[in-house]
Amino acid sequence: MRVKQSVLFEDSEIKMSDPSAMYELKHDAKLGQGGFAKVFKARRYSDGLECALKFCEPTNESDRIMVINEIGLMN
Repeated sequence: MRVKQSVLFEDSEIKMSDPSAMYELKHDAKLGQGGFAKVFKARRYSDGLECALKFCEPTNESDRIMVINEIGLMN
């Protein structure tokens, strides 16, 4: 299944496996936590944009599908 790419990020950002290369993560600024994700405040190095980064850690296929669906809704 092909996931539609987010319009919020450039292709190069989506392909990077290490968000710390593009974002300054503010680990002391945890914004929230859900069943399989944590959200932290971050700043993009390229333009200083402040944003929230969500780190998803699905533990099974059902959780993975829920993450993909959530990305689709945000898109």
